[in-house]
Amino acid sequence: MVVKILDQQVEKRALKILAGIQNLEKKYSNQLIEETSEIIMSITNQPTLATFKTIIKRQADYKEKENLSNVNPALKTNEDYGFTRGPDYWRKRQ
Repeated sequence: MVVKILDQQVEKRALKILAGIQNLEKKYSNQLIEETSEIIMSITNQPTLATFKTIIKRQADYKEKENLSNVNPALKTNEDYGFTRGPDYWRKRQ
């Protein structure tokens, strides 16, 4: 991905993108950055920092949600299953 960015962008812009990705190491693991790089290269031929940040955030959120559901299945929320109506909705009004 780095080679592609350096080939496609003007040097100053390419260095800005790469510096932004390097700064993400403070927040995300190297493994997640590598996975995101593979994903972005399979999606587009012109990777940008904004796209990279969006994908890595979604990957991190997905992995966090996956880890929580593996630890305790009771922690799953309704958003995992779509919109559901509770018992108050079906209770008869008097």
